[in-house]
Amino acid sequence: SSETFGFTAYLFGGFGSMVILGDCSETENTASAYLAIVCATLCIIIMAGVDMALAPSAAEDAEEAYLGHLRSMRDGVVSMLKLEELPKGYSVDALGDMLVSTRRSAEEAAKAPSMVAKPFRPELFHELVNTSRTNLIHTAILEKAVFVQPDTRTPDATPREYLNGSSPVIEILKRCKSYKDVSASLEEVMLAAFLLAETSIKADTSLEAIHATKDIKMKVNNLNGLLDQLAIEVGFETDGKFKETLIPLDQDTDTALQVTFKELQLIIQKCRAVKTHSMTHV
Repeated sequence: SSETFGFTAYLFGGFGSMVILGDCSETENTASAYLAIVCATLCIIIMAGVDMALAPSAAEDAEEAYLGHLRSMRDGVVSMLKLEELPKGYSVDALGDMLVSTRRSAEEAAKAPSMVAKPFRPELFHELVNTSRTNLIHTAILEKAVFVQPDTRTPDATPREYLNGSSPVIEILKRCKSYKDVSASLEEVMLAAFLLAETSIKADTSLEAIHATKDIKMKVNNLNGLLDQLAIEVGFETDGKFKETLIPLDQDTDTALQVTFKELQLIIQKCRAVKTHSMTHV
């Protein structure tokens, strides 16, 4: 990185000037002085070379941070819908920190020289991070909608039959036949987005990326069809059961259901965007 190269330059200057600025004497011994400078220079070069060889590159840091973000987001959404809880250690802030780390490492990797390693593609990471930042917002809203709790001041607003589980929204969705298919299909789509991004990032050449990703299928149209069917089933399940109230939107089960479907649609769109970026910037 720039900081590492700058530090190395400071070491060169410091060790060299230590000998050059030494006290004057009647006996000149320039040979030993220059020998000391050469030895210090060689030591610094060896130390810098070992550090550069062993330390992970900024490109690897960006890759690890972004793929970790995609993996954690997929685990969070799947656990939310299938297990009715969030994974241990999951938080929106942690996901956001991974994107910040990805952007910072990508900017550093774009500045680094690429003599032997494959060229770094900053435009790919730029698009992926922007897409994932928006997707993170949708995921956070989905979390609030899925786990919404009814306002205790209006106990009759939500039918009692939906109050037994972790949240009324989950209870309603579980009563619909298509819900399990939607959860499984969404998991497959998010996994496909992860695999496409991973393959594109790790590929050494465009040809390798194209061949490696051709067998990864993202069945977005199938998922959208299942989501439409689930919406119809939810409509039949809740028809006429909810009363009109003036309670806050974040405590209204009927509104939370609508928000849940909207955010799921937006998450699917962002998965498709990840595919587009992965196939474009190769």
